This record gives sequence, C-alpha cells and structure tokens, in this order.
Amino acid sequence: MTLESEIFQRQRPDFSRFEAAGLKKDGREWRCSRVFMDGQFRADIRVDAKGEVRGRVYDLDTGDEYLAVHIPSQSGAFVASVRQAYADVLRELAQRCFTAHDFVADQSNRVAALIRERFGDPPEFPWQGDSSAVFREPRTRKWYGVIMRIGRDKLEPGKDGEVDVLNVKADAADVPELLKERGVFRCYHMNKKYWVTVALDDSLGDGRVMELIEASHVFAARGSGKSSAALSDGAWIVPANYRYYDVEKGFAENPVHTWKQTARVRPGDLVYLYIGSPVSAIYCKCRVLETDIPYDYDDGAVRMSRVMRLAMLRRYGRELLPMALMKKFGVRAVRSARRMPEALRREIDRLEAENPEAPPAAGKKPKRPPKTRRAK
Repeated sequence: MTLESEIFQRQRPDFSRFEAAGLKKDGREWRCSRVFMDGQFRADIRVDAKGEVRGRVYDLDTGDEYLAVHIPSQSGAFVASVRQAYADVLRELAQRCFTAHDFVADQSNRVAALIRERFGDPPEFPWQGDSSAVFREPRTRKWYGVIMRIGRDKLEPGKDGEVDVLNVKADAADVPELLKERGVFRCYHMNKKYWVTVALDDSLGDGRVMELIEASHVFAARGSGKSSAALSDGAWIVPANYRYYDVEKGFAENPVHTWKQTARVRPGDLVYLYIGSPVSAIYCKCRVLETDIPYDYDDGAVRMSRVMRLAMLRRYGRELLPMALMKKFGVRAVRSARRMPEALRREIDRLEAENPEAPPAAGKKPKRPPKTRRAK
C-alpha cells in the first residue's frame, strides 16, 4: 500500500473545496505543488476524477525525484523525517479537500447509514488502531454485525487485494443455503456454524444485505433470554410498487396471490403489504400459506427466483396506516421485506378493532403480468 492510499483510503473528495485549497484543474485531474522541510523538498500531487491521489517528491537541491520516500525498506533517520513531512502535507490536503468516512468501501458506508436509519445504532470501534467496527444491540449488548477489512485471499485463496466484509449471525439451518448466494462466504474469524461473511463489494445488493442484518439483529435482541420487545416474530412488512403491479386491483380480483420472497418468511407468518408512492401506506394484511416456491422470472426490472403464496385477511383504507404513522414506530423506509416492530403491530391491531374494513380502492392497469402466475 502506498503512503497516499494509506492516508486517503477512507477519504472521499469534495471537489467544490479544491480551488480554494490551491488545486488547479488540468483536464480530468486536479494538481498542486507543496514545498516543505524549509524549502528542501517539493511534492507534486495529482487527484483524478475518482479521488485517487498520487504524488511525487523532488529534492530541490538536485532537482531529482526523491524516490526513497515511497520505498518502505528505506528506513534511515533522514528518509523517515522526509516521509513524515510528506505525510503531513497529504494529511493537510485530506483535511481541507476531503471528507472522512468510516470505511473504505462505498457499500460499507451505505450499509452503516442504513443500519443507523433502521436501528439507530452507530458503528463502534472497540479496538484501538484497528478500523474494524461492530454494531451492537443496545439492550442486550450483543453484536449483530461486524465490518472489517481483510485480504481477499481469506475468503478466496489465491485472490489478491483487500475487501471490506460484514459478519452477520444466521440460523444454523439457513447457513448452507446462504453460502450458495453470490458474495456470501464461510465466516471469517467467527463461529462458522452460526455466522456468515458477506463481501461488501456490491456482489450482494444493499437490500439483501439489510435482510441478513435484520435477521442477525433478531438474534441479538434475544440475547438476554427474553423475547424481543423490538420486533414481532412472524410478522413482516413487504414492499409493493405500482410501477410493476397494481396491488389493489390484483387483490380485489383474487385474494390469494404468489409474491416475490426475499426474506426468511415462514408458512403461517403475517405479511403486511406496503404500497410505495403515490400511496405510501400499508394496504393489506395477508397470511403466508406456502414459501420457498421455485420461480423463474426476469423482465429486466423485476427478478424472482422464489415466491410465497399469500392469502389476504384484511384490507385497509389508504389513510389508516400511512408512512407518517409508521415512522412513529421506527419504520422510515420499506425498501425490502423487514420484520414488523411489535409496537406497530399492536397499534395496527388496535386500529383494526376501531375501524371497519375499507372497500377496495380503484387501481391502475398492471404494467406486467401479475404475480399470480403458476410457479415453475
């Protein structure tokens, strides 16, 4: 690893600040020069469009490039002092023109933000001098996720480079199936019976990663031996999108549907279908009749490899369970299937008792065949 990559690996450029810091645009790059060590040396620094930083150091007495600053094996006192001074120049540039991030990989930072949004938990860095972070359930103090940066060869022998990874806990019975998914590996550095490692290199989409985190969070929430007060067992919120299917019209015509399955839903569970914009509300409650049905569908916008059969139990009016209400119980977004907060489920039960079932709302024509197709 070069000195530049070591200093900037967790930094992202803010190009709006470059000109004020003295960098000049040259084609697709930004360039600057800095003289240091009382005028003995000059650093010529380039930053490309992706934010990658490269630098050369010149001895101003001779005019030659001072290569020793980039050679780790050169360890004399004078070389060390030049390297330290050059590193200070780089750090000053990072402070003025870059924004620090917790992790190297973009997906790691996105997932950390989604965890904070979903559970309110920031990453903890318990090991001094180590960038590894844990996500902890605050009541039980149990971990439900660990992000670390490791060599790729730890997951795939013979592979070069490094990768951010996430360790999550899973049901031991589910681990063999999880290991068949792209980007999921036998757990590194933790119990391989109950934990798996996910490569945070976008092999697995953020939605699926969050499904695994939510399942792991359930285990952590039960760590005290008491039932979880945060999430309701056997109740899920599942998204629906009007762009792909008119949910209201479809269920009005047929109360039993097959539906895309992405989470570890079980027969007998309850599924609350949430319709996104322009409705932005929970539309109906369904009972899961069957799960893990093989299904081959891909129209370029929607892909399904397995589905579940749902039977509608209760239809809600658009105004009864809007997103504004859901946010009061910690649900700020429904991007993929997620467990229902127990407090929200109790509120829904209360509202059901107070409100008669709403008639079906008029819908739009589906833009693709409904999910009631017979599974292959």
